[in-house]
Amino acid sequence: MQSETDTSAQRAPLTLIIELTRKMLAAARQSDWDTVLSYENRRRLIMQQTFTNVPALSELSNLASCIEEILGLDRELIALAEGARTGFADQLSVLRTSKKAVKAYTLPATAS
Repeated sequence: MQSETDTSAQRAPLTLIIELTRKMLAAARQSDWDTVLSYENRRRLIMQQTFTNVPALSELSNLASCIEEILGLDRELIALAEGARTGFADQLSVLRTSKKAVKAYTLPATAS
């Protein structure tokens, strides 16, 4: 049987993972992708450490609830990232078109 201390120890990392995921989402809403990446690196480390142990049967319900919340937040985060990626791709396309136009107008005329 798992002690109350062990149960609390399992909840603390889950709470931290949810908190980091919420911070990632807030940063993504501000298009602060460097901060998102920083939080993601911390979150990944905590997740790796947390999910190496098999949870007690009594914790499965809480664990499932936390995972569902994390996945919901991640879905929103992914949608924001995909939107940003599309925006970056559009900007890159405009830059390439501009570069081609500048190149066309700056090439020396060839004698016919």
